[in-house]
Amino acid sequence: MTNPNLVTNGSFTDGNVGFGTDYGFQNWTNGGYGVTTDASTYYTWASACKDRTASGTGNIFVADGALDAAAAVWYQTIPVKANTTYRLSTYASSIGSSSPAVLAFYVNGVKVGTSTTLSTTTCQWQQITTTWSSGSATSALFEIRNENAVVGGNDFALDDIAVTYENPTLTYSWTGPNSFTATTQNVSVTTAGTYTLTVSAPSGCTATASTTIATCPCPTLSNASPSTTIAICAGATIPSLSLTSNLAVSGTMIEWCAFTSAQTNPYTSTATMYCLQPEANVINGTITATNLTGMPTIPGTYYVYACLKPVPTDASCRPFVSYIVTVTANPTPVSVTGGTVCATGSAQSVPLSATCITGATPTWYSSQTSTTALATATSYSPSVSATTTYYVGCKLTASPNCETVTGSRTAVTATVNPTPTAPTISVASGSSLSVCSGSSTTLTASACIRGSLLWSTGETTPTITVSPTVN
Repeated sequence: MTNPNLVTNGSFTDGNVGFGTDYGFQNWTNGGYGVTTDASTYYTWASACKDRTASGTGNIFVADGALDAAAAVWYQTIPVKANTTYRLSTYASSIGSSSPAVLAFYVNGVKVGTSTTLSTTTCQWQQITTTWSSGSATSALFEIRNENAVVGGNDFALDDIAVTYENPTLTYSWTGPNSFTATTQNVSVTTAGTYTLTVSAPSGCTATASTTIATCPCPTLSNASPSTTIAICAGATIPSLSLTSNLAVSGTMIEWCAFTSAQTNPYTSTATMYCLQPEANVINGTITATNLTGMPTIPGTYYVYACLKPVPTDASCRPFVSYIVTVTANPTPVSVTGGTVCATGSAQSVPLSATCITGATPTWYSSQTSTTALATATSYSPSVSATTTYYVGCKLTASPNCETVTGSRTAVTATVNPTPTAPTISVASGSSLSVCSGSSTTLTASACIRGSLLWSTGETTPTITVSPTVN
């Protein structure tokens, strides 16, 4: 609905009718005016100013300013509503460049808004606008005056004069089936049928529109499967969810969403939900989705609901079925112990061990990503000839047999240390390996590779002095 212009012939389309003026028609001196399509064809000295439309073929009001600033260039008496604010507007342009007009609105002889001095650039349309509140008035005299009363120049044009409601308050009236009524701009309905809206403006103008809400097919959802609790590991997909619909609905999907608590109506719930992928088309028969992703990874019990998407506008047609899904944490090793042996030139068994939480068993692998278990036990003794790293995770013995995820296994190392060479022992010059009781000799060890020295005396230096005695 448009905001009506209360001015009659405000764009001068009908010519010199529908308005009053203190200026003289077809008077080509000060205080004269005319209605024309081109200012230069009315005043030979004026610029070729035309109306504001693209074609420029409409009428405009042209004037040579009067010598009386109180003279009304244009006026019109218009019925108004009490206690209502109105928007006053006109477009004006200089048609001569010297001493431009100074225009202002007056209502009931009182100036409203501020004065506007037109540009010295000719044919440049400027909007002049202000507001006025009616108070208790039911009729008002609207005027445009030129406050410039000089003789020279002072030539101008007017077009598109308007008085409209300022932010008009519209009222709304709805009617519909089952004696439905409402007075808000927007309504939410659940019953099929024809609804009619009547919009009323302060001017008394009204507009009416109707729309028909069709009855949509409403399927019945049943046979949620699995019907027992579904157990999955954190981060895993739900293998399969299915249900039965008694009819197909084009453009409608089944969406599965998980909640942390049971819901009375999942369609209207404000609780946090986790919606899964993929969705499935509503068909007549069994509807199945496999490998559904999007379940939370936090361990706990979740309530999954299969609902129609988009949500039906008819609240009585919002069927759903439900499932219960438990999410179990993936265990990780509590502690691990590596093993060490000395190299012998052939493969040796190195004992390794790991412990898990109660109800889980260590599972040994050759890498973080391997899917083939080497052993499933607390202890594992691989046969190695060189240092080798193994990876151990924990696997629950009960369903759903959750296991440490790849990339999070714990590394355990079987270390094979090289065997050192035997050292060479020599005596100092002038000493002998044979020594009498109470005498001493100096021994030196050398050529000890990949190891450290340890004498039978407990000393660790390369050279020692010994003084054997006879008991």
